[in-house]
Formats: sequence, structure tokens, C-alpha cells
Amino acid sequence: QEMPANTKPVLNILRDSLGNLSRLLNNVLLFSSNIRLIKIDLNIYDLVEKVKELLHHKIKRKNIQLKNNLTRNILKGDYVSLQSVFFNMIENAVDAVANGGIIEINDSIKSENYLVYITDNGCGINEPDKIFEAFHSEKKGGTGLGLAIAKKIMELHDGDITLIKTKPGETIFELSFPSLIKG
Repeated sequence: QEMPANTKPVLNILRDSLGNLSRLLNNVLLFSSNIRLIKIDLNIYDLVEKVKELLHHKIKRKNIQLKNNLTRNILKGDYVSLQSVFFNMIENAVDAVANGGIIEINDSIKSENYLVYITDNGCGINEPDKIFEAFHSEKKGGTGLGLAIAKKIMELHDGDITLIKTKPGETIFELSFPSLIKG
């Protein structure tokens, strides 16, 4: 608090760089290791609300409307790893939309599968065939591990992530879970 004004920008750059390095290291460790799931009954609506809290400053800074329209259904899954999936998916959407953008999260049940849709009105994806490949990133400063790890985690839950649609102004991802616990 008593540092010279010209020191604060340098400290902010260092803090951001350390955060990026820490995320990269965690992602490499996650990608290269066997992820062990501890499955519990969890509510995806509440999990998304927690992710919104974690990304609050980033969402607020860009004046983004993030609409969590999920029902309060319960499914069995690993809270920490699924939080990582949703954090990555929502953070990617936040990065893709312009100031004042909109991100919507909806769900449905189809053929015994619980489906979650994450839709944004961002810039779209240039190379949709490569998005789940490790170390491929379209984001400046991206590691290219986020979606690869998210896909791995979803597969460990006997689910999947699919890119349904992408074009400038609309990108839709579908997260598929094998079953729902009727609440």
C-alpha cells in the first residue's frame, strides 16, 4: 500500500504472469496424470453458480450477461473435476465475447442423457476440428490444454463434449452426461 505508483503496474504484470504459469503447470499435470474421480451427488446449477463467482471480476469487467438457466437436477460426478470443466468452458466463452456479450447455459434430458448447452455470442472458432487437440489454442496466451482436459474429464464421467455450432455471433457446446438422479 505504500509502494510508489510506478511499481504497481509491474507487480500486476508479475501477478498475472505467475497466475498464468500456475494454470499452465496445473493443466500439464492434469493432462499427463490419471485423474481419479470421487463421485458424489451434485447439482450442476449450484456448481455453475460457484464458477460464476470465481469468474465474477472477469465477467463484470466485460459487462457480460451470464444466464444460468439450468434446472436443479442432481447427477453423480466428481465436483472438483466438473468444476474445472465448467470453469474452462465458461472462461473460454467470456474470452470469446465482446464487451456486453451474452452467455447462456441451458439443459435438457434426451434419451436418458442429461445435456448441458453453453452458448455464447462471441467471435466463433476458426479451427473447430482441432479444438480438443492438446496444445492447440486460438486464444492469445492459451495453453491449448483446457478443452483437451475437459474432454478427458467428461469421458471419465462416461459423458462427452461436442461442438454443436460455431460461427461469428454464435457458438454452442453440448456437454452430455449419461444419467440423472431424480431429485
